[in-house]
Amino acid sequence: MPKARPRNRRAGRRVPAVKTRPSRAQGLAKPPPEPEPEPKSTGLFLLQALGWLVAAAVYLVLMAAGEITAQAYADAARWLTGGQAVGMAFAGWLISFVLFGAVWALILLRKRVARPWLFAIGGAATLLLPTIFVLFPYSGNYVADLVGGTGGAAFISGQQFGAWAGILPFLVVPFVMFSERLRDRFGEEQLKRTTTALTVLFVIVMLYLGLY
Repeated sequence: MPKARPRNRRAGRRVPAVKTRPSRAQGLAKPPPEPEPEPKSTGLFLLQALGWLVAAAVYLVLMAAGEITAQAYADAARWLTGGQAVGMAFAGWLISFVLFGAVWALILLRKRVARPWLFAIGGAATLLLPTIFVLFPYSGNYVADLVGGTGGAAFISGQQFGAWAGILPFLVVPFVMFSERLRDRFGEEQLKRTTTALTVLFVIVMLYLGLY
């Protein structure tokens, strides 16, 4: 009998796949170009231009109305106070502070008073916006020309302190009240009382400095 051939043990093994590295040319292939942005439509451009024109028109109307009301406010303050420095300083302090005071009143009283009162406060602040916009201290010599005359210097001095009394608490108090670190350390109620007391004290000090 012929002898059987030895069985090839490797015959059943799978040949492992050889992994090939991408060529350098493939690795340096440029990405596909990005699609070009679509040009803005004419309608969108016209809408933006219309928005700028409306904003410019509102600005001019505010300035025109503000000049009239600001001059009237300064003349009324001079007539009521006789041009005395303290009275004119208080009038200037008040016109700078009143807008911020109205905002604080809306925030603090929104859950305590009826809605008609809130609308009345908001409406009064809105009607005063042109006057406040023109008389705010950043206007410099422009304000001096409007309120020039007896007590004009005291009026401008009061404006500056009134602006500090309105702006600084308006910027600082929210950061203090929303600070988790301060609330955890002092407690929410204690933090509210302390912040309110310090804010009122600061406003009184600014009023005193504005008047004297």
